[in-house]
Amino acid sequence: MLAPSLSGSSYLIPYIFAKILMKKYKVKIIGPTFGKKIFIKDKSVDVEKLEPSIKNPVQVGMMNLIPINFARLMKNDFDVIHAFKLLPHTAPVCAVAKKILNKPFVLSIDDYDKASPKNIFKKAILSLAEKSYKVADQITVASSFLKKIYGGTLIYYPINTDKNKPSKSAAKKIRKKLGLEGKVVITYIGTLYETKGIDILIKAVRKIRRDDVKLVLFEFGKETE
Repeated sequence: MLAPSLSGSSYLIPYIFAKILMKKYKVKIIGPTFGKKIFIKDKSVDVEKLEPSIKNPVQVGMMNLIPINFARLMKNDFDVIHAFKLLPHTAPVCAVAKKILNKPFVLSIDDYDKASPKNIFKKAILSLAEKSYKVADQITVASSFLKKIYGGTLIYYPINTDKNKPSKSAAKKIRKKLGLEGKVVITYIGTLYETKGIDILIKAVRKIRRDDVKLVLFEFGKETE
């Protein structure tokens, strides 16, 4: 499994697939941490770190990873290639490896990545990377919207709400800190790109016109303002 990153939330999807497939198959996840901590520490998962010589900015690090990822795949010590996201250092690299090694190529798409950046150069690179989906033998997508674009099998990603639920004391502290005691809380956690439709969510909550319903957006990035 070729993951776009081991240190960010994008690692969640390869991790979920790996945990499920490990019940029957031998799975190895390869990817970069970009000098940060791995997002989920789980010693039961076989993880191999591949780091670029240039880690920042991340976009440059991704481009730097293309030959590194390709060289790793050329070791040909696997039966199936499984790539995640249509990024320059993931899907296109796997598409080339598939043609050379004649190995099945599975691609999982969880986001419409090419629509996110406003920078024309970044959009052009992501548009080129996107074309690699046509080479995949099988595709899984995370939403009906993505299925309309790329086809494939729709698989909704699960989360263990018992295991990942914050403790009552932690939730109580956050509610008190944000003045949300006794309120119905709607949350969004993720990047605030325009393509995510956050503006629609904000308008929808405002239309409810109830003082006991509050929307909280959790985000770490340049789009916060």
